[in-house]
Amino acid sequence: LECDLQLEEQAIPVLKNGIALCEKKADFVSRQVLEDILKSEEDHVDWLEDQFDMIKRMGLENYVQLQSGAAE
Repeated sequence: LECDLQLEEQAIPVLKNGIALCEKKADFVSRQVLEDILKSEEDHVDWLEDQFDMIKRMGLENYVQLQSGAAE
């Protein structure tokens, strides 16, 4: 989860720079694509932060148990 969050935090500024460049070049189609990707990345960051909050509140062992599926 930590590595995933680090990757998202690296990607978000790159996407924002790309959106600004598309705006400057009047490439509105590419801008929309990048905005959609940015929204998805930001949503994923929110989800990851929620996971860290759950781990903090319930402990890692309980979190892992909650995420585990039933044994077959």
